[in-house]
Amino acid sequence: MGPKYSSPAINLLLDEVAAVRGGLSATDEIAWRNEKAACEVERVIIESPLPPRKTIREIASWCAGVESPIEAVFATRSWLVLSMKLGGFAERVEKKEAEYLAHGLQAYVNVERIAPQRPCPCDTTCFYVDFFLEVSVCAVPAEDGLRDHATGIFRTSGLIVECDGRDGHDGWEQRERDEMRTCLLVAGGYGPVVRFSGAQINGDPRGCVLIAADALLAQLPDPKAMLALVGEREEQRRRLVIDNPVGARSRELAIV
Repeated sequence: MGPKYSSPAINLLLDEVAAVRGGLSATDEIAWRNEKAACEVERVIIESPLPPRKTIREIASWCAGVESPIEAVFATRSWLVLSMKLGGFAERVEKKEAEYLAHGLQAYVNVERIAPQRPCPCDTTCFYVDFFLEVSVCAVPAEDGLRDHATGIFRTSGLIVECDGRDGHDGWEQRERDEMRTCLLVAGGYGPVVRFSGAQINGDPRGCVLIAADALLAQLPDPKAMLALVGEREEQRRRLVIDNPVGARSRELAIV
């Protein structure tokens, strides 16, 4: 594993992780007191538009729970790319929203969360995946804009990211187990599974995050399907106004 890495930024980060988790575990120390993970944190602090202390706090909140250095590298970069919409992700979101707009829908796409070490019950077992990413879209008729988005159609989609370091992922037997795990997770409805090696993450963390982002955005509902759902919602709202003009506004909020 090599010597433990220490710097003011990492010390502050671990303090924030401890505050989020109610204390530090051995895996927290292993994940963050690693030179590659620490260097990625320091790079992101420099690139972040937020003040350093605020950036460290946000990284800790977004990434708390990672258990290995490559997970720490991926999670740290994913905060900057997905949460702050930097590094090419904003353009991808705009392109996706434009696809909805081309079908007459004003849409807002947002990454809701990245959940490290999330439990995913499958059949008779429960897997803890490295990351579960969730993206949402809220859509309303384009003429309405998002001023009334509380009554728009809201849908979420998910994606699993697995970080396959050298330890525990070498050899054909382990690869077969990983493939079976992937099949069970997909069959369990958790969305597709994207796998990255430690070399891929350490070599190009931003590239890995953007690959995962593309796969995540691809899981959002097709614009035509969303248009049909919005049409059904609007028809229900019109019927409410016809049937009960006085109570329509309060009742329409309950329509799903």
